[in-house]
Amino acid sequence: MLSGIQIFADPNRHLSDSMLIFSKISDYPKLYHTVREMLANNISRSDIIVQNQQLLSWLRELNNFEPNDMLTFREMTLRQFVTNTWGIIPPSYLLDDDLKEILDIFPVLKDQSDFEKSVLEHYFLFSFDFTELTLTTLEKICNEAKFADYRNKSQLKCIKLILDHQKEKALKYNKNISILIEILFESPEKFIKIVSSFAVLKGYTNELRNRFLEGYIYELSSLSIKQFYPNTNTLPIEITNAIRVELNSLLTSASTLDEVAEIIRCTSGILESEFETLVEFINSQIHFDRNKLIVVVKSHFIRLLTRKPELSTELDLLFSPDFPSAPNFEDAKTWFEWAENEYLPYRRWQETRKENNELLDSYGILFSDWIAKNYFEIKYSYPNTVMNLLPNIKQKIDQQSFTLLLIIDNIGLRWNNHLINLFKKNSINLLQKENLIAAIPTETRISKTALLSANYTFSKNEQDYRKLIEQKTSEQFQNKQLFYTTKVSDLKQLPEDVNFAILNYLMIDEYMHMDQNKMASPKLEVISNELNGLVDLVCKSLAYRPQIDIYVVSDHGSVKISNDKVINVDDIFLGDKIIEGTERYICVSDEQLNRFRSKLETIGYIFERIRYNLDANYVILKGYNSFRKNTADQYLHGGVSPEEILVPLLHFHRSTHTVIPPNVLIRDNTFRFNVKSQLLLLIENTNQIPVQNLQLTILSPFVSVDNDILIVEKIDSMTKIDVNIENVRIMRKGSIVPTELSISIQYDFASKQYSSEIKLPIVIKSMQENTFDFDF
Repeated sequence: MLSGIQIFADPNRHLSDSMLIFSKISDYPKLYHTVREMLANNISRSDIIVQNQQLLSWLRELNNFEPNDMLTFREMTLRQFVTNTWGIIPPSYLLDDDLKEILDIFPVLKDQSDFEKSVLEHYFLFSFDFTELTLTTLEKICNEAKFADYRNKSQLKCIKLILDHQKEKALKYNKNISILIEILFESPEKFIKIVSSFAVLKGYTNELRNRFLEGYIYELSSLSIKQFYPNTNTLPIEITNAIRVELNSLLTSASTLDEVAEIIRCTSGILESEFETLVEFINSQIHFDRNKLIVVVKSHFIRLLTRKPELSTELDLLFSPDFPSAPNFEDAKTWFEWAENEYLPYRRWQETRKENNELLDSYGILFSDWIAKNYFEIKYSYPNTVMNLLPNIKQKIDQQSFTLLLIIDNIGLRWNNHLINLFKKNSINLLQKENLIAAIPTETRISKTALLSANYTFSKNEQDYRKLIEQKTSEQFQNKQLFYTTKVSDLKQLPEDVNFAILNYLMIDEYMHMDQNKMASPKLEVISNELNGLVDLVCKSLAYRPQIDIYVVSDHGSVKISNDKVINVDDIFLGDKIIEGTERYICVSDEQLNRFRSKLETIGYIFERIRYNLDANYVILKGYNSFRKNTADQYLHGGVSPEEILVPLLHFHRSTHTVIPPNVLIRDNTFRFNVKSQLLLLIENTNQIPVQNLQLTILSPFVSVDNDILIVEKIDSMTKIDVNIENVRIMRKGSIVPTELSISIQYDFASKQYSSEIKLPIVIKSMQENTFDFDF
C-alpha cells in the first residue's frame, strides 16, 4: 500500500544536502510537477524539503484535493535536523534556539555517539564528563585539553548549558572538592595553575603552601596526585622563585647527609629549577658525600630525567669517581678496562673542576709506556683495533637490511653515555659497546685510513676517503650498495638501493681544535649540542626505514694539554729542520734518528718506519706535553695517552617491537585492617627485550605505606622477579571493605615509555579493628 509523500517544512533552511529542495516562490511550478509525477508513478516515501512558507501553504491546499491525504507534512525543527544529521537526539534541556550557535560543527561530529561529550571535545579536547577527579582526569585536563579560548567559547549559549549540566554532575559526585570543581568550570587555566602549584609545593612547609594556595589546601589534599606530572609551564614565576629560595635555605641549614637527603625527597622532583639548585649545591660540596647525594637526586627526579635525559649527563658530571688504582697489568684487556672504568672517568671529572693531579698524570704515562712497548703485538695481534673493525663486523653487516657506519672524527670515549641516551630518546637501542685501539700516531689521515681500508697503508697527504671506499671498502662488501658522504643531510635522499651508508662527520674535530675564546659557549656544551643535532637528524633521516643498524666509531680521541708544558724542538735538533711536526709528534729522517736518538728517547716514544711499516720515523711525546704552545682550552691528538688512543664502537639497532605489558601478580593477597604487612609481588617480563626503569606506584587511597613508589632498574627478557614492599597497612574507611588494590606501572621498552593501571584482587580477613600496630 502506498504510504505517501513526506513534505519536510524547513523554513529556517537547516538542510542543504538533498536534491529535492524548494526554497523560492518561483520553484512552485517545478514543485507541483514533481509532486504530480510522483503521485502518478506511485513513488512512495519520497521526501521533499520545502523552505518557503508560501510554497508550504500552496501544497497544503493541493493536498485537500488529493484522496487519503497523500501528502504528509512534518516540521523540521533544529532538534530533528541534529537527530537526522548526527544520528542522536540532543539532551532535553537544549532548545532549538540553543542549538543555532553550533550548527556548523555537526558535519564534523557526524559519527559521534554522545552529544555533550562530542560537542565539548570538539571545542576543548575534553568533555568535562567525570564522576571522580582521578589522576587520569587531571593529566588530561592539564596536559591535553585546549583551553586557550575557553572564556569566549564557554559563552556560547549551547556550550554554557552543556557545561552547567556537566558541572552539576561533577559536583554531585565530588562534594568534597566543590570549590575546585567550581574553579574548573569557571576557568580551567586557573584550575590547572592551582593543581600544578600544589603538586610542586606539597612537600614543602605549610607556610609556603598557604602563601600561594590558602583557601584550597583542604580540598587539594584530598586529591590523589601521587603520580601526577603537572604542566610546569603554567606555574607562576613567583612560586618557582620561592621554591628556589626555600630550597637553598633548607640546604644551607642542613648539618648532616641524612638531612640533605630528606630535603631532596621533599622536593617535587619535577621542577628543573629544583634540579639546578641541587646540582649547584652538590657541586659546591666539600662536607657531604657527593656521590650519595647524586644517587638520591637521580632516584627522586626519575620522572624529570626520563623526560629530559640530557639532564642526566649534567648530573653524571658531578660524580666523584674513585681515584684509579695503580696500574700494573700483564694483558691488554685489563689495561684497557682499567683505562675506561678507572682512569678516564676520574680524568674527565678532574678536568671539569679544572684541577691537576701529578699522580694521575703518572698513571697515564704508565699506560702510554705499556702501549709503546707492546704496540707491535697490539697492531698485528689484538682483535679490537680500528683496522680490524670492518672485518670483525662484516658478517653482521652482510645480514643487515640497512647499515650506517657513523664515523665521528675525534670523539674518544668521553661521549659514550651521551650518545647512548640520544639514540635511546629516538627509540634506537644499544646492542653492543666495545673499545677500539686507534692507529699510531693518532692522526686522522692515518687512523681513519686504517679503519676504512682495513690495512695500515699511509700517505703524507690527506686521503680521498671517497676514492678509498670505492677501492678498498667496497672490496670487503661486494654484496652491498655503498654510499659515502660527509653531510648528514644526504641521508634524507639516499638512493633506494643503498643498504650500507658511511657518514664521515668532521664537525666535532673542528670544535675540539678551536680556541675557546672564539666560541660563544663552553666547548663541551657546544659539542654536546652538536651531537644532539647530529643524532636527531640521523634518526629522522632514516625514520622511514623499518629496520636499521648504526655503528658509531671514531678514528682517534684527544687530550687536553696545559699550555705551559711545551718541549722546544730546536733545543733537541740544534737547528736541524725536521720532516714534519704537530703538537704531539714529529717525523724525523733516519739520519736524525740515529744522531739524536738518546735525546729523543728521553722525551718521547720512537716508532721506526721499517719496524712498524710507517711512512716516516715518528717520535711521539711522552706524558702530557706538547711541541707547540697552544691555547688553554684546546684538545690535541697524535699521542698515545688513554684519551687519544681509545675510541668507541657503539652498535645501535632499531626495529618494530610490540610491547607486552609486564604481568604483576600478588603472592599473598590476604590482609587485615590496620595491621602492617608485606606486599609481595611477582613481576614477569614476557617480552624478547628487557623492560627498564619500571616504576610501580600504589594508587589506592586506603593504603598507608612508608614508600608508595617502587623502582626496578631492569627486568631482563623472559624473566621474572620478586619485589617486596614493607610496612603496608590497609586502613578502614567507613563500612566499605576493599576487594582490589590499584597500582600503576611506568616503564621503558625499546626506548619508549609506557604506563598502565592494574587492579589486584585482595581479601580482608575479618577481625576486630585494631588501633595499634602489630609489629612482630
